[in-house]
Amino acid sequence: MNKPKVLVIDDDVYVQSFISNVLQGKGFSVTVSSRGSHALSLMQQHHYDLIMLDLKLPDMDGIDVLQKIKTIDADSAVIIITAYGTMEKAVEAMRFGAYDFLNKPFDSMDKVSFSVCNALERKKLKLENTALKKQLQRQNGLTTFIAQSKQMQNILSSISKLAVVDSNVLIEGETGTGKEIIARLIHEQSHRKDKPFLPLNCGAIPENLQESILFGYEKGAFTGAYSQTTGYFEDVCGGTLFLDEIGEASPDLQVKLLRVLQDKKFSRIGSTCLINTDFRLIAATNRDLKALIESNQFREDLYYRIAVIRIYIPPLRERKQDILPLINHFLKLKTGKTKKISKEALSLLENYTWKGNVRELQNCIENICAFHNSPIIDTQDLPSWITSPQNFTQNFELTYRDAKQKFEKEYLENLVQLHGSDLKKLPPLPILSYPHCTAS
Repeated sequence: MNKPKVLVIDDDVYVQSFISNVLQGKGFSVTVSSRGSHALSLMQQHHYDLIMLDLKLPDMDGIDVLQKIKTIDADSAVIIITAYGTMEKAVEAMRFGAYDFLNKPFDSMDKVSFSVCNALERKKLKLENTALKKQLQRQNGLTTFIAQSKQMQNILSSISKLAVVDSNVLIEGETGTGKEIIARLIHEQSHRKDKPFLPLNCGAIPENLQESILFGYEKGAFTGAYSQTTGYFEDVCGGTLFLDEIGEASPDLQVKLLRVLQDKKFSRIGSTCLINTDFRLIAATNRDLKALIESNQFREDLYYRIAVIRIYIPPLRERKQDILPLINHFLKLKTGKTKKISKEALSLLENYTWKGNVRELQNCIENICAFHNSPIIDTQDLPSWITSPQNFTQNFELTYRDAKQKFEKEYLENLVQLHGSDLKKLPPLPILSYPHCTAS
């Protein structure tokens, strides 16, 4: 496996050495550069998984370098490192696509490695989410969702009805099930469709920046606030605000969000002037908010404000009818055509747990396309994580009785395939409890 490549742009030799030692010890490949122009030249020639950028360089302003980095590679993960950081600079860097920021001197090696690993994971999720959105097809300017299962068809048929009303919506479901896609569908069929749809991931924004990004701030509101800046509540006016991972919102943000939803007004940081706002809130979570309420991690009053309408998107393993259409779709996206799939391979795919849901399925298909060119997908073409016996560990998610019954059923079905459907002809099987099993 190739080592993740990190480019460190900082003219401080100590910082270069410190970061290099930390990351190389974690298995990263590290390149250092002291000047912005030199770093940009390196990026033209090489690909880097992550860039660590000082905001104060001898030849260029760090924000200018960040913008040029994003021009070269829009998907690049950038962490700002600076001893000259201000809140305004940090917010500005986040707006231009930085993932995180670290102040020098660093508190610990663990903080640096955690920030890097977290940024790379978020980059991975972002790329997967972008790829997932490619499953969307445009028909008459509206988003469509690929699904044949009854569960998803029921959800899709209800969207046109709830799009007409303006109530807040909470979308629940595991990561990778398509919550943002459903949110976009609701927006595009509502009277707000010509206004902004602004998505914001509460879990992806450092807690100390959340309020600034959402509310905006006045000039002089805090050290480094050199100009008035609008926030998402102002920018989204008339449209739809999509707050993903709402369960990750800080307690302070929960209080402020509740007030905005109640009063339909807010004020920028550093101002007492109230600004009217008009937006529909669609929130999403992969966590059990009621359990968070019980543990005092989420406000009950906020929950009832955002969950006026609730939509639950079942995981892919509970809607197996969607797997084959999605496979064909991802094959078309990758190769321009579909392939035949053997009965055995399809059975493995349909019975896999898909903890990463549609994102994981897409990764699986891309893996197949990368390593196999045969016109028929068979079991030997599937990634090892699908075919590995380790997948038996999924039974540990069941109770002992359910796992035992599941094994007995599958064992009998395999015997029937080998010996025929007459159970009387099967060899004695005293350890099996036949009443729990069905063979057809």
